[in-house]
Amino acid sequence: MKKSTIVPIIVFLVIAGLTYGVLANSHIEIFPGEVCEQIITGGPLSCAPETVSLLDHNRGVTSYGSELFNAFGWIVFAIVVIGIPAGIAGLLHKKMGK
Repeated sequence: MKKSTIVPIIVFLVIAGLTYGVLANSHIEIFPGEVCEQIITGGPLSCAPETVSLLDHNRGVTSYGSELFNAFGWIVFAIVVIGIPAGIAGLLHKKMGK
């Protein structure tokens, strides 16, 4: 493999991994989702559309409620964690190929 191919792949993996690592360990609420919470102990869950962090989504369903992505949340996740690093790697590949 050529250097102009290997370097962008490594850059993509590093940026995507760091982006996922930061988002998975912080309360950056940029993903559309649904938040369900129990207002009264033993009562029904009340759900509302809100933004959710990856950290809260990874916790899943707990005894007091849940914060989960909806379809748009997964689209935003794909754009932020895969699309942006892939775009940067693509630009780097194009620049190194010349």
